[in-house]
Amino acid sequence: MPETPPAVAVTLDRLKDELGRAAGTNLAGLILYGGLARGRYRPGKSDVNVVVLLRDASAVALAAIAPALRTARRAANVVPLENCLDRKKSWIGAADRR
Repeated sequence: MPETPPAVAVTLDRLKDELGRAAGTNLAGLILYGGLARGRYRPGKSDVNVVVLLRDASAVALAAIAPALRTARRAANVVPLENCLDRKKSWIGAADRR
């Protein structure tokens, strides 16, 4: 598997840290998927796909993590997919509340 470009690795580490600070215990996980995870990442062409798994995906919770996601997008084209662990709220409903 090809190495993760250093700038992408730094951006992902920073994103993990910033999400942890912004979301606290609401952050349930950060999952890498897509081309980088499969070893098919092409610098300058590929985006970096991550799942941001939250316990609560309310508008307030999403607003809290938005700055970290914007920074990662600008730094290494990180494209997030947010999800919610609260079984009472559908994933689509969480997206609608943005």
